[in-house]
Amino acid sequence: MHALAYEYLKDLLLNGGLDPGDRISTDVIGRAIGCSRAPVTDAVKHLTTDGFLVVLPQVGIRVTVPVADEVTDFYELFAMSEGLIARFATLRRSREEARELERLVENFENEDFSLYKSPAPGAALREQNRRRHYAIHEFARSPLTAQIASSLWDRCDFFIRVAFGRFSLSSEAQIAQSKIITAICEGDSDAAEQTTREYLLELGSTVAKSIGCREADLSA
Repeated sequence: MHALAYEYLKDLLLNGGLDPGDRISTDVIGRAIGCSRAPVTDAVKHLTTDGFLVVLPQVGIRVTVPVADEVTDFYELFAMSEGLIARFATLRRSREEARELERLVENFENEDFSLYKSPAPGAALREQNRRRHYAIHEFARSPLTAQIASSLWDRCDFFIRVAFGRFSLSSEAQIAQSKIITAICEGDSDAAEQTTREYLLELGSTVAKSIGCREADLSA
């Protein structure tokens, strides 16, 4: 039940339903998924540690409100870690795994086209994007690093949804991802790492700028 409550809340955070500053009632969440308060409380503690929620004395549980400067700092760290994973994947993948990655990406691109035509593509595109990067994580053969990076992807996707209302992939992001895959498959570890870092730093700049505009609107 703890896992159910955690995934339920995380889905609302990443795909829509809970916005920055929203208050959370453990009783309401418990009734929504049919469990007692205890598993929900545990899930809240977990998500608070992850940085998605904050517990305020005499106020209650609220969704974290991102700050533009902190978002920029986050993407600096995120870009560095994902760049290293891309380098590891390039150096450690086999020839057969390179061919497998090419096939996976081709399938993903075909599925992306169909997803964009659906009425509400945000959540599906987010999962598709995650699968693409998890394939790179697998070839990196660094489970601990990949586990840490996975939690960072959750935070990244949350910031994207806050900034743009839903998850989306720009044409620039798609081009950058294609370059990363090409570099990994061709064995160019420097290009794989550098392109990954540049792509995520650019994404972070765009997200932080949007969140900064949101901050300005709220304070006006």
